[in-house]
Amino acid sequence: MWMTLLGALLLLALGFAAGALTMQAVDTEPLGLADESVVAVIEDNIAATNAGDEAAIAATFSPDAELFIIKDGVELADFEFAKVIAREMSGWTDLTLTSEVVQRGEYASVTYSEAESAGVMVVEVLGNKIDNMWIFIDEYQ
Repeated sequence: MWMTLLGALLLLALGFAAGALTMQAVDTEPLGLADESVVAVIEDNIAATNAGDEAAIAATFSPDAELFIIKDGVELADFEFAKVIAREMSGWTDLTLTSEVVQRGEYASVTYSEAESAGVMVVEVLGNKIDNMWIFIDEYQ
């Protein structure tokens, strides 16, 4: 009986050792603060929005960009193309960032507040332009 138990423990130990040797590293890189160029694009967008300057807002987006506005998991609006997005955003006021911008790959996120709402903004930045923007509204003020 002791030999069987000892044999089972030995096999178990060998199994763990073999498993440990064959395990591969998993990408667990944490989110980090965003690149300065990404932060600059977001800050330029915020400044243009607060100024109500449609041309300057549009300049921060790629020509075929999309803006999605989401509340409680429901898409409230989907605007396509930089000029249409700029027309919508030019009416927003007092838009401010309320956290550091963090980034992973081409996606960055930040919390925000503005005159009527607060929440999380996620942007996909490609070639120093916002290609997609998702606004997740936490609350209406």
